[in-house]
Amino acid sequence: MYATATQTNPRTHTKRNTERTLPQVKRVFQSSPPTPQRPLTDTSRTATSNPENSFANGFLKTTFPPKVYHSSKHIIFSGEEQAQLKTTLKCSLAQMADHYGFTPFPIEQYDLSCGIALALSYSQEQIKKRDTKGTFCELKVLKAPNSDAFFSCEERFYLPNEVFFVPLQPLYKLLKVHKNKPLYELFLSVYAYLNQRAFIANYVQEDCFVAYAYEMLQDCISQDYQEIAERDHLLHLLKQAQQIGAILSKKIRNPYHLDFFQRRIDRFIPKNDLEAECLALSQAFYTLWQDFPNHSIYSHLHRAEDYYEQGEEELFEVEKYLSFVYEDQSDLFHTYLLDWLNGEYSQCSEIELPTIYKHFNSTTPLANFDFEQRFFPLLTELITLLNRI
Repeated sequence: MYATATQTNPRTHTKRNTERTLPQVKRVFQSSPPTPQRPLTDTSRTATSNPENSFANGFLKTTFPPKVYHSSKHIIFSGEEQAQLKTTLKCSLAQMADHYGFTPFPIEQYDLSCGIALALSYSQEQIKKRDTKGTFCELKVLKAPNSDAFFSCEERFYLPNEVFFVPLQPLYKLLKVHKNKPLYELFLSVYAYLNQRAFIANYVQEDCFVAYAYEMLQDCISQDYQEIAERDHLLHLLKQAQQIGAILSKKIRNPYHLDFFQRRIDRFIPKNDLEAECLALSQAFYTLWQDFPNHSIYSHLHRAEDYYEQGEEELFEVEKYLSFVYEDQSDLFHTYLLDWLNGEYSQCSEIELPTIYKHFNSTTPLANFDFEQRFFPLLTELITLLNRI
């Protein structure tokens, strides 16, 4: 027995008999005819008209005066200090404009807060136009308690290279050949200056970051390397690096080589073009030392007093990218050591760079990057020249 579907015609359905009901809403009647007291409403439409300009365009063309952020550490202005602060800031602005070579902003023509903001914006734009060396970072107005307000410019010396690793192996090669003794002693004085005066750390010193990198590399090769022959070869190279580094480290730290720096330059007679380049470079380092006897790679690094106690894990310190190494040409350096250092660099959010603060208050001498602008190009030239020996 099968079930079948039957179609029904909706038109043939029987309608139910229902009673109709009246709507609950009453009928709307037409309004009464107009009278003098009640005139007829005008049904005509209002004439269309548009403004001459768009409202948004007029709003966007409006200039709003800037506001200055007031902080207890930087700017504190009271009503009684308004006139005095305007005068001191005008003098500071004139000093800054004279230093960078532009016309000072007329800060006295504006309200104090508005004038400061406009002067900061204008001066920053002018400094950037004249910043041919790319050192400009930030411009501020500072005011310490019980002192006048002044303009302060922060500048940073951005390094062209990521790392500066000075190899010791070329110096050891010169030591092994007797005929190269004059050139070896000349470079030994250069290395002594870099270590004793510029304070470049040596990888065999315990407090050197690269020494920690060598130690970590040795542990990784000892524990994780599966090929015995290759593992023993790499460990032998690391042991050799430590032994040669310890020998040269004692010589580099000897102040005797600094005392005879000038004498070695005067007595050195170059035999070829390469030795002539070595002599010129050594003379340049000696002149730099005489011009800046108290400068080092730490001269313009600003660290807090409790810096070493707190630790800065997110900061890539100068010791991590500027140091002595054993060599920088082999696969051991590029494949293992440099990759490990790049991994450490990728975990840091900021690199430590030489920074100066120019306070235009007529009393503080203005700092500069004269030392860094000569030191780092010479260091790059030295690393390139050493790999040619």
